[in-house]
Amino acid sequence: VDERGMMFVRGRSTNVLNIGGVKVLCERVESLLTSQPKVKDAGVFSIVGDSGLEEVWAVVAGDELDPEAVRRAVNEN
Repeated sequence: VDERGMMFVRGRSTNVLNIGGVKVLCERVESLLTSQPKVKDAGVFSIVGDSGLEEVWAVVAGDELDPEAVRRAVNEN
């Protein structure tokens, strides 16, 4: 955190997430996301959800995105 209160994230500790025993490659999910129309960039990471289990999360940048279409495209793969 800098003097303006801004936080910068650099890198991640691993490129493989363990989601309920399933190995998820961050780069694979990011590739699926950025292959979608209007998606310019994406970053994938995990957080511990309310259930206490890790969940895959993504930050997606682009113009006029349809969040549901992006979710469907990733879930189909």
